[in-house]
Amino acid sequence: MSLVLCHWSFVISPLSLVLCHWSFVIGPLSLVLCHWSFVIGPLSLVLCR
Repeated sequence: MSLVLCHWSFVISPLSLVLCHWSFVIGPLSLVLCHWSFVIGPLSLVLCR
């Protein structure tokens, strides 16, 4: 299970950073995704260990 989460962390983290960049275009939704990118990123690194 943790390996699956580890795999998705590398997919979600960069994706969320891209969405964070587009936040000024898309709006509040991307800001939420931007917030979660900083939560999922470190958390997934812990799960990878």
